[in-house]
Amino acid sequence: MKLLLIFLVLWAALCIRYYPIVLVLVVLVLLIYAFKRYKKKFGCILLVVIGVGIGYSFVDFDITKEDGIYNGIVIESKDNYFIFYTNLERVYVYNQDNTYEVGDFLSISGSKETFSSTTLESQFDFEAYLNKKGVDNALNANEITVKWSFPIRINSLKKNFLSHFDEETQNFISSLFFSTSADSNLSTSLTNLHLSRFASASGVYIYPFLSLFSFIFGMFMKKKWAKALSFGVLLPYFILLFPRFSIIRICSLYIFRLINEYCLHKRFSTIETTAIVGIVCLLLNHYLARQDSFILGFSLPLAYSVINNLSFRIKGRVKRRVVSTLIFGIFFIPFEMSFYSSVNLFTYPLTILLEPFFVILSLLTLLSYYRVPIYSAVNGYTHFLDNICSGLMKVNPSAYAPPVGVAGTIIYFVLFFVLIYFLLIRHRPMLKITGSVFALFVISLITPLDNTFSCEVMFINVGQGDATLVRSHNSAVLIDTGGLYYTDVATDILIPLFKKEKIYSLDCVFLTHDDFDHDGACDSLCENFTVKNVMSYYDNYPVTYGGVTYYNYNDEGYMNSEENDKSLVLGFNIMDMDFVIMGDATMTIEYEIMEKYDHIDCDILKVGHHGSKTSTSPEWVSYLSPQEAIISCGLNNRYGHPASETLETLYEAGVNIRRTDLEGSIRYYKLCLW
Repeated sequence: MKLLLIFLVLWAALCIRYYPIVLVLVVLVLLIYAFKRYKKKFGCILLVVIGVGIGYSFVDFDITKEDGIYNGIVIESKDNYFIFYTNLERVYVYNQDNTYEVGDFLSISGSKETFSSTTLESQFDFEAYLNKKGVDNALNANEITVKWSFPIRINSLKKNFLSHFDEETQNFISSLFFSTSADSNLSTSLTNLHLSRFASASGVYIYPFLSLFSFIFGMFMKKKWAKALSFGVLLPYFILLFPRFSIIRICSLYIFRLINEYCLHKRFSTIETTAIVGIVCLLLNHYLARQDSFILGFSLPLAYSVINNLSFRIKGRVKRRVVSTLIFGIFFIPFEMSFYSSVNLFTYPLTILLEPFFVILSLLTLLSYYRVPIYSAVNGYTHFLDNICSGLMKVNPSAYAPPVGVAGTIIYFVLFFVLIYFLLIRHRPMLKITGSVFALFVISLITPLDNTFSCEVMFINVGQGDATLVRSHNSAVLIDTGGLYYTDVATDILIPLFKKEKIYSLDCVFLTHDDFDHDGACDSLCENFTVKNVMSYYDNYPVTYGGVTYYNYNDEGYMNSEENDKSLVLGFNIMDMDFVIMGDATMTIEYEIMEKYDHIDCDILKVGHHGSKTSTSPEWVSYLSPQEAIISCGLNNRYGHPASETLETLYEAGVNIRRTDLEGSIRYYKLCLW
């Protein structure tokens, strides 16, 4: 227990820099427990660990070489970039068709700058991903010289190995085993079933191999040599998967458990060995503390040990298995919310059901890696597994739930383990109280209760395009869908956002006009999400949804020949604020509206045509007198939006300007009882 406390305190101390308020409370609770449960000496040891952890977390180097020459080693390599360790600093280096591999010693001539990237709503935040790895800067390479090449070319081995399979199998193996972003039907199915992260981080396809080979070799030699030999047999396979942290963790745990069992005579328990390996990993690389692979990788075995100890007290093998499956599924809920913005009812039971199938696939993959000619069998089995997972997707109901953040996650696990504690000691009164509080907390996370008492308007960051969400309690409409040619805005941006917002259907989608950047995602959205109605400039207005009435001030626009002049100009009131959404309406339409209406209330103006100079005349801004103006556009877009003339007009009128390309999605939210 002491080693576990040291591990938890060290992890929390390393993260305090990023989540100070929440983790300070966690550390204080652990300290109070340590001083109360153990002697003062151990409490002082934890104080030292906290000091070391906090100090270590601030160890960041940012060294700029005057001569522009950076010497160092490649510590991570992907298809079009690598992470370079130089002068005690980690930097990102973009390299199209990258051929450099982990272990290569390079000399790079170039300049260093702060790394930044754009992220659309709900998409993978590459900048945050690199920051968690300790990478804050990018090195713009002018010339790269190889001083020494690492003899084992892992990427070359991977490419040669994958070349034996069809495209679908290649993509899946790359995704699951090599942690790439390759798309395949099976990897998509696993993601939809919420199994991809679990399978990747837990190493379910590794441990059965070790057990199998240990059993086989154990028939001919002593048990300890059988275990060591089975690890040796799999070592080339582990090298192929290197440097994935899950593989490093599995290998480290396996080796230390062998040492603990046969050299230290089982001095440490399973939880203690896991804690020791975790402490060593954090001391060697403190950036691991915030990485999903580390948190999930060590949470699972620790939770499994606790839950396994609890289940052994339950009589009956079947009952024990059911209870442990249920408890472990509950444990996994915050991870599901963090990774998928929803909770599937049967995620963990399906993990148990599918584990043998993936073990077989892994075994076939392993044999083919060792040159056994069964490549066609691997292809066929992958497609067979894809059919199974596709069928299971239809019987795995889900509830939308946003990530709960650090504070919510800690509250969840505190309640969870308190509940487990009272289960262990069989304290029925406290078990009922804790169980009720925990159940209410979970229900609040996965049901749209908060939507019932709130309203919001969100200008969604869809790049170069428009999409505005209007939610009045549990009723939601979307004004435009956006549209990009390189990604499906509906499935990659909008639907994941709706999951975070706990929105299960749209009462209406308003399409301001027929330009692709406004309606391009509509078909996919209607196909993959529940949309009750779609309206355009041909329909009659005003209309009311969820108590909000939408007016079209350009009600005769459909008669114009130019598509932008047909655009809906929608006005509505919500949260005691008046919004005007311009679509791509031009100055011509602005003047026509001003002639037709004496006055239009406007607090928030969605600027027309992404801030183009063809819209937003000074007269129009003066006429509306908005407090804030929203410009939706893509960062550094080829159209030059927003135009300097438009920005100048808004500045001179004293309007506060907000832009999705600079801020991301812009949200107006208010608690509303009616």
